[in-house]
Amino acid sequence: MFRFTFVCTLITLASLTHAGESTKAGAAKKIASELAAAMIKGDHAKVVDRTYDKIVEMAGGREKMIRGIGELAKAMEAKGVKFHALNVGEPGDVLTEGKFTFVVVPTVMVMRVPNASLTGKSFLLGISLDDGKSWKFVEGAKLTDKAVRGKVLPPLPAQLKLPAMEMPVIVRDK
Repeated sequence: MFRFTFVCTLITLASLTHAGESTKAGAAKKIASELAAAMIKGDHAKVVDRTYDKIVEMAGGREKMIRGIGELAKAMEAKGVKFHALNVGEPGDVLTEGKFTFVVVPTVMVMRVPNASLTGKSFLLGISLDDGKSWKFVEGAKLTDKAVRGKVLPPLPAQLKLPAMEMPVIVRDK
C-alpha cells in the first residue's frame, strides 16, 4: 500500500510541476501575443513596455525608444513597407538560470513590401524575473551574434537552444 501511495504522490507532484511550467509558458504566450498585436497596431509604447529592460536602457530609455520606433515605422511606411501580421506560436520549454526564467516563443511575421509580401520565421526570447508571472522579450534576430547576446542578456541556461534564423520567403504580386 505504501508503494502505491508513494507512486501516486510522485505522479501528482510531477503533474503539478508540469502544470506550473505550462502556466508560465501560457503567461509568456499571452504577453508575447500582446506585444505582437501592439506591433501590428503601431502601439509603440506597449511594444517598449514588453521589451526586455536592458534593450530599452541601451536604446536610451523608454521615451527615446518609443520615438525611435515611431520614426522607423514612418520611414518604412514611406518606402511602402508595412507590418501585416505577427503570429505567435507555442512556447518551448521554460528554463531557469539563477534568478532568471527563459522561454523561446516562435513567431511568423508577414510584411507587405512594394510589389510583394515577405514572410519570415523568427522567435522572441522571453525573460522573467518573477518565475514566469510576467515576461519581457527580445526579438530573436538580435541574438544571432554571441557578442551581442553577451552584452544584452543575462547568462542563459546551458540547455536553452536558440532557433537558427531562416531567410524570409518573398512572394511577388501577380
